[in-house]
Formats: sequence, C-alpha cells, structure tokens
Amino acid sequence: MLLHLLLFIMCFCAVPRFNSRYPLWLLGIFIGTLIFGIRVNYGNDFESYSESFYLSEIGVYFWGMADILYVFFIEVSPSFEFFIFVTTFLLFLSIALVGSALPRHERFFFICLYFLNPFIFLMQLSAIRQSIAISFVNFAAFLIIKNKNKLSFVLSSIASLAHSSAIVSAPALIVGSLLSERISKVYVAFFAFTSVILGLYLFPYLENFLLSIEQLSGYIHYLEEAEQGSLMSFVLSVMLLSFIIIRYDTIHKSVALLSIFGLIVKLISTNALMLSRIVMYFDVFILISFSFLLFKERSSWFGFWLFGVLTVTYIFRYIKFFVSQYWVMFHDLDVLLF
Repeated sequence: MLLHLLLFIMCFCAVPRFNSRYPLWLLGIFIGTLIFGIRVNYGNDFESYSESFYLSEIGVYFWGMADILYVFFIEVSPSFEFFIFVTTFLLFLSIALVGSALPRHERFFFICLYFLNPFIFLMQLSAIRQSIAISFVNFAAFLIIKNKNKLSFVLSSIASLAHSSAIVSAPALIVGSLLSERISKVYVAFFAFTSVILGLYLFPYLENFLLSIEQLSGYIHYLEEAEQGSLMSFVLSVMLLSFIIIRYDTIHKSVALLSIFGLIVKLISTNALMLSRIVMYFDVFILISFSFLLFKERSSWFGFWLFGVLTVTYIFRYIKFFVSQYWVMFHDLDVLLF
C-alpha cells in the first residue's frame, strides 16, 4: 500500500550511513510533506473538516469554532486543499525541527519510532485540530532540547488555541522544566507509580462527571474511538515507563520527566479512555527519550530488552490497527495525482 510504503521510505532515508555527508533524511520529510499534503481523503475526520471549512465560508456555526488557532488557519486558507497542505506542512516541519536537534543515530530511531507507530503519526494526521496543536508542542520540544525553556512555554501555550485538550501541555512543560533538575530517580519512581495507582482509581469517576456536563457531553465520542485498554497494552506501558525511570539520569532531564508524565497518562487512560487524546501531546518526548536510550544502550542487555519490548509494542499496535474495524479508514491514503 502507498501509505505504508511511504512511511518506510521516510524511515529508510534517515539511515545514519546515508546521512554522513548529506541530510538525506530531509528528502524523506519532503516527500512525506508533498504526498500527505495533497491527500484528498484520510481517516474518519476528513469529511467533517471539509464540511467545517465550507460552513466557515458562509458564516455558519461549525465544530471547533472556539479553537482560535484552528479558525485562523481556516480563514487564511483560500481553499480546503490549501488548508490541508499547510497544516500537513506544519506537522512535518515540527518533526523535522526535532529531528534536526538530535544526532544522526538518535534521529534515525526517532523518525522510525514516530512514523512506524500507527497510533502516533497517522492519528495526528487525521485529527487536524490536534495536529496543529501537536505541531506547536513539537516546536516546544525542539526548544527544550536546546535548553530554551521560556520560549517553549509560550509555544506550548499557543498549542491550546488549536485544541482545548492541549491546555495540559504548558503546565506540564513548566513543571517538568522546574522539577527535572531538583528531583531524584527515587522520587520520580515513587511519584510515577503512585500517580498511576491513584489515577486508575479516581479518573473514571472524574471522567463520568465531566461527560455528564452538557457542554462536554459531545466529547463522549472520544470513548468510542479511543484505543481500547487491554492488559497487554498496560503491561507493555509499565515496562516502558520502568525503562525511562531506570535510566532517568542519562537522558535530558526535562525530556525524561515529560516522557514519564506521558506514560503515566497513558497507563491511566486504560481505565479512563478520555485521556487517550491527551497522551498525544507527550508522544514526542517519549520518542526522544527512547531514541537516546536505544543508541546509548545499543551494546548492553538493557538496550536488548528495551528494543525487544518496543518491538513487541509496535507489533501489538499494528495488529490492533489492522484487526479492528474502527481503523479501516486509516489503512489507505488517497492522494491527488496530476
């Protein structure tokens, strides 16, 4: 299929050996931007976004009008096709910036982890409002790697203007940056597993309360489309969380702590599915952490087990992606061919 062949080509272009003299990985990003940017249908949200765009042109209410940044991109776009291309370009630009901040080998792992997980990149591409928000969170991640934390707070705050769920990103980045150098591995482990235990018990009650509010009742579709929690998914996430905690002192501290935040939310979301959308804002930090660990630990038993768990995780996700009827709309990419 064109979709998965394209993802493979983008990863192949990032092979370190091919990038020793020239940034071939940028060619993969360019190809991805071009083809995904001229898509005429993808995912289960495409038609609703198309309808919203045309409703905005005649001044009729449409879903997402409260998200200022999303509305801005609609208003400055002369056509829906242009809107799709610009938002796609924004997402790929943010991924490219993060990749540019990483060394060659770590960049290869980052790009492979980003594009080969169907529940990361493909979901971001389909959910355009969140795609815009995630792009700004990715920009913030780039600045955090460069140790420009104050500006990263600004960009993560802007993300919430594209989708209200991104409001968690700015406080998380602030807390992560302030605490990362002051908290030890022991406290991180205690905080992480205590948060998971309490969250698994408390968040379902909070979720039911929020969805009972009339203004938020529309978000019940998140429960229907969320990746269903399972014991296998939970165990794999616990193992991945443990890997980052064990090597917490060897990764960029802010990135590591934000990765832990994301995996905590991921674990809690197995029992409170509304949180599954929020995990998307932490994916970039999780992938950066694993990219560093995969390269640094490539010759150790730790690296062997990490690679094994990640491989099982990705296989498990692909099985769910192809078996579940819900994701059928995400299997093929329709593009405009000239």
